[in-house]
Amino acid sequence: MKKRFWAILLGAILVFSLLPATALAVPTETVENAKTFSFAAGKTTQVDIDNALEAGAIELTSEEVGGETVYTIKLLKNITMAAGQDFRINEYNVGGMSLPAVVLDLNGCTILSQSIGLITGGKLTIKDSAGGGGITYSTTSDKSSLVAISNTGELTIEGGTFTAQAGYAFTGYVAAVSTGAGATCHIKGGKFVSNSSAVLSTGETTVSGGTFEAPYGMYAKSADGVPGTITIPADSTAVVNATSFAFVIQRDSKKQVDGKIIAEGGAYTAPNTVGGVGSPDTANGVSITGGIYSAAPTGFTGEAAVAKIENAGGSGSKYAVGKASIEKAAADLAEGDIVTVQSGSVDLSNLPEKVQVNNDGSGIVTANGSNVPAGGAITVHTPGNWMYDETYHWRVCTAAGCGEVIDKARHSYVNGGCTVCGAKKPGSTTGSGDITTGSGIVSPTTPNVVIGAGNIWQRGSKDNLSFTTNAKQNDLLKVRVDGRDLSGANYEVKEDGRVIALKAAYLETLSVGKHALSIVYGGGTAQANFTIVAAQDAVTPPQTGACSNAMPWLLLLAAGVAFFGACSMKRKGHKAIIKQGYCEHPMSF
Repeated sequence: MKKRFWAILLGAILVFSLLPATALAVPTETVENAKTFSFAAGKTTQVDIDNALEAGAIELTSEEVGGETVYTIKLLKNITMAAGQDFRINEYNVGGMSLPAVVLDLNGCTILSQSIGLITGGKLTIKDSAGGGGITYSTTSDKSSLVAISNTGELTIEGGTFTAQAGYAFTGYVAAVSTGAGATCHIKGGKFVSNSSAVLSTGETTVSGGTFEAPYGMYAKSADGVPGTITIPADSTAVVNATSFAFVIQRDSKKQVDGKIIAEGGAYTAPNTVGGVGSPDTANGVSITGGIYSAAPTGFTGEAAVAKIENAGGSGSKYAVGKASIEKAAADLAEGDIVTVQSGSVDLSNLPEKVQVNNDGSGIVTANGSNVPAGGAITVHTPGNWMYDETYHWRVCTAAGCGEVIDKARHSYVNGGCTVCGAKKPGSTTGSGDITTGSGIVSPTTPNVVIGAGNIWQRGSKDNLSFTTNAKQNDLLKVRVDGRDLSGANYEVKEDGRVIALKAAYLETLSVGKHALSIVYGGGTAQANFTIVAAQDAVTPPQTGACSNAMPWLLLLAAGVAFFGACSMKRKGHKAIIKQGYCEHPMSF
């Protein structure tokens, strides 16, 4: 009996220890069909709140901050407003901005309304200390066009999810958060979802962070001749996912004044960057000097630098505006990606190998210290020292496995010496370099393997094995391995004979171990060793993700064994019977 008890107890503990915490959490209670609730800081008491809603729905506290009293109303229950009813804090008709500041802590709870979700006219900060909280305006009426938050005061949003799902989603009225004329709003974080606009402003709105999902991301319009504005600062982490336009401005038809949007930062995914309502002057109403965009922001960037970035992996292209955004986007580049600077001057550094940089504008563009001429392009390499002959100078990429010749050009002589590589002009008595000695620069008259010596090639590899020399152009005579001349079918010749690549098919015929390579030129022989290693057995990578940790499953198996083991134990005058996956034994202790 005791054995069975402890076996069952152990099994239960193991099973419950594997359940997610949320499965055991007590659901948050909900206040249903709440009437309009209005909170006025310094006037509304805890008793008033309990009477208006119910006891335990909201906790009211206050503290002194900078010599002023700040009131915090913390949600303890979800609140569902009755039809046509609103939740209001420091609304304009009970004192508004003259009242003390308020903090609304959603605390993981929600406010759900078929009318405006929240009306505020005073100093209010919204946060969500527990996470998962939010304010939702949702209706089934096809004539309703309202918002989740209506702000006519001084609003700061730090967290929470704010959703507006209107029956009639007209862009100029429906939004997750709407700021009226003369009011201010600073969005620092949170998620804003709407079937129209994520942010609507006829006042002054600043967006420093947050995620915004709507057909129209940021929407600014004017009222009574005063333009509503939306500003996204350069350091903003805002992410906008719009299905139609990232930015929309609207014209006040009576005053002929347009809303304004100033985008200095942020990331925007939308099929179109800018749209207008009422025929506004979008070229002057929208200013884009920073940020990253999925659609070309052409016509709105002024003199800011603009670069198009194309990913070699086929994930599409994007446009970075402003030096800071371009440099930020460049930090995520990979081999084979292409950066096309369309306008402005940009200094790109720390680029990975084989990134192509184009300069389609007239500005000064550099890539890892190399100049990209206007109308030209370069592929990024790690350069070695200058090498040269009588006509050209060049450098060889020293990155592992690269070996490409780069920066190759004819000498540019001034006062008898090349201004780029220092080579002396033949026949000149001046100049810093010398064609024969190279003045410390690798001389092409003595062939050597400058890249590839000591290479290792593994059987089974499909890659050729490349060796770069400093020999003269077109001076190659033959290639030998282990003293035997190779057929031309066993190797490739590049860069006018300076680069020799042994083919993978030929390398497969060589024995495992060290081999000697001789590249014979008219001016001498460049020699190097390389090594062939055996193919390794296939290695199964470690499992990751949901299947990477077997311990929970072992615990669950142990729990099942313990549980069913207990069920199968004999009891006086009775045996446990297992049927259809459960124990029919009448357990009693």
